[in-house]
Amino acid sequence: MKFYKDSLGVWWIGNRSYSGPITAIWNESKTHVRLVNNSSAIPFDTLLDADVADIQKENGDSYADFDELMAACSDFFVKALSDGGMIPVSVSIYIDGNRTDSYFQKGTIAKPFKTLSAAFASIIDLTKTYIINIISGSYVEEEALNTPAVPIVLYGNRSTITCPSITMNAPYSIYDLNMIGDVVYTYIGTTRSLRIGGSLVGNVSVSGFEDYKSVNFSAHTITVQGNSNPLFSHCTFGSKLRSAAATTTITVNDCSFSRPTVDDYNIDMSAGGNLVCKGALLENKPYASGGTHANINLSGASTTNPSLLSGCICGNGITAGNAYVIVGDDIVSPLITGTYIIPIKSPVIAFGIGGGTAQAQTATVAIVAYSYIPGMRFMYIPTQTNTAINPTINLNGLGAKTAYRGCGANPVASVVAGDILANVPCDCLYDGTYIRIMNPQTLS
Repeated sequence: MKFYKDSLGVWWIGNRSYSGPITAIWNESKTHVRLVNNSSAIPFDTLLDADVADIQKENGDSYADFDELMAACSDFFVKALSDGGMIPVSVSIYIDGNRTDSYFQKGTIAKPFKTLSAAFASIIDLTKTYIINIISGSYVEEEALNTPAVPIVLYGNRSTITCPSITMNAPYSIYDLNMIGDVVYTYIGTTRSLRIGGSLVGNVSVSGFEDYKSVNFSAHTITVQGNSNPLFSHCTFGSKLRSAAATTTITVNDCSFSRPTVDDYNIDMSAGGNLVCKGALLENKPYASGGTHANINLSGASTTNPSLLSGCICGNGITAGNAYVIVGDDIVSPLITGTYIIPIKSPVIAFGIGGGTAQAQTATVAIVAYSYIPGMRFMYIPTQTNTAINPTINLNGLGAKTAYRGCGANPVASVVAGDILANVPCDCLYDGTYIRIMNPQTLS
């Protein structure tokens, strides 16, 4: 058997007794190989033992042992049997900036690269997936970095890389890496990228689909570009998270936001998009200390596709403008303002007490309501009997609404004197314009 590279740079495994190469494919663990003229999987070590004398390097030398051959195989591509396509095999690259000795850098364990830029420069085959292992330490790159347009798995081992900026041009998985400098993600395909642990210090531009888990953002601003759908879980933020377009969806799960270095929002959706926030602790400059910003600004968020807020604790509050927002009753916030705010997890029919006058009644009920919402149902005990047609009812201080009947032969009929009776529960339904009395007392 012999490994060799064809004119296109593709490695083959072939038998020299044949006029052409025998196509073969091995599994990821490189324990079995399948030949085109053999339908069964042959243990790789058995195959090699049988032909060990004929296994040669490009220069004609023999491999020293099985391990050396396996290390070489990690860089190979072989032909697939089903469709003739290429089967990528991952390539491992090592970086050790702690090395001070001189040697020819190859990116191997024995002869690692000393910088990330050198590792990136070595990546020329854009059909492979590269695994980069960084030996723990501090690394300084003098110039901006650009990743090759290939999938990269990077193990940082808590290393710190300082550079002016780094641009990610392909899907990635990054673990436990601290980066100081601006970060730009340009890949916008549907393959999700992943970043776990570590920290980012600098401006961050997010595009496409990224998942951030347990990442510390000490950036100036994290900007989510259009058509992006990032997920932030168990992250900490020392800066603003903002949407840059109406086509974004930002998901935040169990994150904390500390006070920004300047008076600003923690989450800013004024440029559009949707926010799904399921658990967040948000702090910015308090109003009492001269702060001028709410914690969450949804004033530019979608008016048709709802944003969702639950489990949030806000120091200053939430402003929603005309955005369509669903708010859980587990929100802790001193102020929530907006036109279309829908409470959830509230009773189907909330109950409370009445007040006011005969024709300007009030109802204070146990319902989480920041605005009137069509379909809202509540019941209260009036203290006064209405004395004329169409009294008003003001629910929880949200504003007076004219009352009409909501049942009977003519469900849009005016409420008449006595339809709301003192000390008799009044069943109400808001229809989007009026409050409908569902049990008018004079209706026979």
